[in-house]
Amino acid sequence: MYSLRFLGGASFEGPSGPVSSRAAQKRELALLAILAAAPQGVTRDKLVGCLWPDTDEDTARRLLSNALYILRREMGEESVQTAGDTVLLNPEIVRSDVGAFQEALAAGNLEEAAASYAGPLLDGFYAGAGSAFEEWLDAERRRLALLYGEALESLADRAEAADNHARAAGWWQRLVAHDPYNSRAVLRLMQALAAAGDRANALKALAEHERLLRDELGLKPAPDVLDLARKLREEEAAPAGRRPVAEAPGPSEVVERRRPLLTRRVAALGLVAVLALVGAIALGRELLRAPLPEFGGAGIPVSPDRIAVMSFEYHGSGEFDYLGECMADMLARAIDGAGQLTTVDGFALQKHVEREYEDLDPEHGAEIARYFGAGRFILGSVIEAGGSFRVSGTLYDLRGGRIADAEEVVNEAAKVLRELPHNLTMRLLRESLADMPERLTGAGAQTTDSLEAMKAYLQGEAWARAGRFDSAMVAYERAVDLDTAFALAYYRLGSNTPGQVSYWEESVLEKAHRFSGRLSWRDSMLVEAFLSTWVRDEYEQGEELYRRVLAAHPDELDAWVNYTLLLGWVMVPRGRPVSDLREAAQRTVALDPHSLMANSELSGIAWFEGDTATAVACWERMIEAQPEGLPSRLWRALVATVRGDPDELEESIEELRAGTWNPIYLTGEWIYSGAGDAPTARGLFEILTEPRWDSRPRRVGHSALIRLELAQGHWRAAEDEIATVSALYPGSGASRSAAARLVPFMPVTSAEFVVLRDSLAAWRPEPDQRIDRLFLLGLLNARSGEVDAAEAIADELEGSFSGTFYRNMALTVRAQAAASQGQYEDALGLLEQVKPVEGWTYKDHFSYDPFERWLRAEVLHSLARYEEALPWYEAFAMSTWEQQYGVPARFRMGQIHERLGNSQMAARYYAQFVERWEDCDPELRPRVDRAQQALERLAGK
Repeated sequence: MYSLRFLGGASFEGPSGPVSSRAAQKRELALLAILAAAPQGVTRDKLVGCLWPDTDEDTARRLLSNALYILRREMGEESVQTAGDTVLLNPEIVRSDVGAFQEALAAGNLEEAAASYAGPLLDGFYAGAGSAFEEWLDAERRRLALLYGEALESLADRAEAADNHARAAGWWQRLVAHDPYNSRAVLRLMQALAAAGDRANALKALAEHERLLRDELGLKPAPDVLDLARKLREEEAAPAGRRPVAEAPGPSEVVERRRPLLTRRVAALGLVAVLALVGAIALGRELLRAPLPEFGGAGIPVSPDRIAVMSFEYHGSGEFDYLGECMADMLARAIDGAGQLTTVDGFALQKHVEREYEDLDPEHGAEIARYFGAGRFILGSVIEAGGSFRVSGTLYDLRGGRIADAEEVVNEAAKVLRELPHNLTMRLLRESLADMPERLTGAGAQTTDSLEAMKAYLQGEAWARAGRFDSAMVAYERAVDLDTAFALAYYRLGSNTPGQVSYWEESVLEKAHRFSGRLSWRDSMLVEAFLSTWVRDEYEQGEELYRRVLAAHPDELDAWVNYTLLLGWVMVPRGRPVSDLREAAQRTVALDPHSLMANSELSGIAWFEGDTATAVACWERMIEAQPEGLPSRLWRALVATVRGDPDELEESIEELRAGTWNPIYLTGEWIYSGAGDAPTARGLFEILTEPRWDSRPRRVGHSALIRLELAQGHWRAAEDEIATVSALYPGSGASRSAAARLVPFMPVTSAEFVVLRDSLAAWRPEPDQRIDRLFLLGLLNARSGEVDAAEAIADELEGSFSGTFYRNMALTVRAQAAASQGQYEDALGLLEQVKPVEGWTYKDHFSYDPFERWLRAEVLHSLARYEEALPWYEAFAMSTWEQQYGVPARFRMGQIHERLGNSQMAARYYAQFVERWEDCDPELRPRVDRAQQALERLAGK
């Protein structure tokens, strides 16, 4: 067995000891290091390009073959294998510490991985192989160092979860030794030492960190670190006794737990970004309550530390015309996060310039910068001639006065990308900042080293801004094909359709996270926030992260878009006031008037509130942004409905009929939820039940028809539709009937409950429907007062299945049982433990979470907590696909507003309820009569 040790140095040993043959020469060791870092293998082209970049291809391939021959002669023919054009080490013959480190991480053996990491990759090793190898080595060192830092953080977190603070301090101490400038790691080390009773060593850790920052960087520790030190010094109680810092704990004492994504990122952010992140963490939960800063307009305060980087003017051949936008993007990323500097979001900046200006000059630049609260701005140009590039930039103040000029000339496009952003930034800002750091974050230059990858990425950005999302996705895919570590491109590829994260998109986002060490604090936080929100179901953490970004960068369009979606799709349905969503959507539209997501949310709010003019304005902006395709036909149908144009509506429906099924379904839901136009909605849903469709759209169409009948109080018609569906799709009738009977205000006698329970009990569902049966049985038993039976089902849900999803079901069943007994406080306590997760909100013929959310609203209503209950009912009334709940919600909203003295609002919702249940089944008529009596009562006031 041969052993390669490349972490912390470079050594090559065989069965008899150190290898001293030609196989241990520098070029061969470099080759072995590349192969050791990639156990899946490396192509010959990549090996040649990395080790012999300046040699002609034939000669380079011959040199590679010679090197492989030398290695095989030393270790045996099977030691280095080939599979097609791929070269890889045989792990049965050659073992490496790099491979062992990565294998241990993949297996979750974090202690073993930490023990394997002896230092930076090839520390002190010089191969003399040229810049290509050095670039590979720099990237691999960063990657492995990041993984090691993440492993140490995980181990420290686990120790803290087990209340073993001394052992946690041991892991934090190792992280501080690994990344000595990491203020957050120092803070956690101090906290762990203090929790272990070792305040003296906590303060000693601060003193060492303070000295290091002062002597080497001229900086002070983060405020959080200093605050903790002050508190430790001010504590009056004597220390519990100094305890030595523990060695790293053994594997038997590790407690597994999943930790927040935020903690995985710190080691790779760089010093400035780490300090900024620590400062952001200090904001904590207060950000969820504090108003976010304004942007755009005459009243916005101007910050001298805020810079607007305008798109550079380009002159030259069409081959490089993307470099103007590229330079502005890279320059902004290089500046952002340097010291106290921030930059205006490039997307929002470009949108504003496109709307308001035909050209850019210093006077216009000052107007634009002032609009975004930037005290300075940069204008520049890129001139290409004969393959050489002259890049010039000028930093201005708001009077249009020049502060600094910089110019660089290079003779190849790759250097424009790799060198100029950092060089130009340093030259422009050095004269204007007394405390200018020696190095900026350089995130722009580090985003990708591939000019072609950046070109593809920028093309994707341009298409995304134009609403051509399919084309954008193709461009992003090309970008990551060209550079497999291109974090920004992975992020765009995975988040281009936010909130609709499929399996492959999730894996793409994980890659964005994996390589986010190359990003600025701002971009890395966006990656973290998106993962937390749409992949990890950690909605509260996602909201906190988005608000941190927006507190520092109030014009960050990407954050506003995703924050708006988070509020609209998750938070508002769970009791957040609609006003929060309106504000976020309005801010998004202020930055990008054609944002499809924000306009959709604003139009939904306006549609619900009867503000048809605003709704139409939103739809028209969406049509303008995306004039072709099925979505635009949906919006045109809605506009025609509002304007009462039957010809335009019929034409739109015919266009929808000729397309795919989803826009047909969505148009029907919107037309009924907003306008209450049941006949048109029914016609659209019936299109989906036609035999030409496959089973999925037909089931969706029938399910929509069931909900439409229930929303109108047509219980008998809903039963007939359920019977039709059951005949088409045997085995689903019992669950559909039960789900429909559990809809609010539906007439169900005790005898009917028994029949439903017996039907469900006799049903032998397919394995994937077993959970439906249990959940519905539990609710039916709870609603009918069979508390013991309901509790038994809740126990089965928790005992037979694992995960938050099934615990939510059990909690809902138990809460319904408590509410049925009048134990509303107990019911509310149970419901507050529900944690939304993906899948909780969607099911083909019924959703799980409406039962729980309606129950929450009803419990709050029963406890006379009317103002808390109101947002839960509002969310149902606004929903485009829950109108079987939305119409009853209007009745409750009328009651609440009447109790609160809001007569006008009460009358409005009572009237909407009466209108939609005007021809309800006789059993439901008493509820309509109550609403009419309330209207008469309010009219007499």
